[in-house]
Amino acid sequence: GDIAYTRDGNMQVNADGVLTNSEGLPLQPEIDVPAGATNVAFGEDGTVTAILPGDSDPTEL
Repeated sequence: GDIAYTRDGNMQVNADGVLTNSEGLPLQPEIDVPAGATNVAFGEDGTVTAILPGDSDPTEL
């Protein structure tokens, strides 16, 4: 398929741990969210971070 852009902002993690848009399509490049990760955040520069189990500081995904 084609790559598209969205400003929707409704993201979710599918059963495989992949970050997807509201239609269930994976983001490109694909971003894997480890099980138990919390506080997934998007930086102004496009970086995606989350707090991983056992950590207190965000980790870039």
